[in-house]
This record gives sequence, structure tokens and C-alpha cells, in this order.
Amino acid sequence: MKKLEISHSYISLFGIKLDNTFLVMYSSAQTPLWLLSLAEFCSTA
Repeated sequence: MKKLEISHSYISLFGIKLDNTFLVMYSSAQTPLWLLSLAEFCSTA
């Protein structure tokens, strides 16, 4: 649950609304992997 709270903090910080699928990916993935996904997401957006 703490990871999810941190995720909500990042969403509020960047003002980005992510899909539930991305949240599930974040929950099941490790933090470094999630950061890489976020960087890739930002570069493609």
C-alpha cells in the first residue's frame, strides 16, 4: 500500500493521470524498473 501511496504522490507531482494497467505494472515491478518505464513514458509523450 505504501508503494501505491508513493505512486499517487508522483502522479500528483507530475500532474499525470495513469491508467490502472500502469499502476498494476508499478505494483508488480521493482522501483528501478518503474523509473525506467516512467522515463520511457515521458520521452514518448
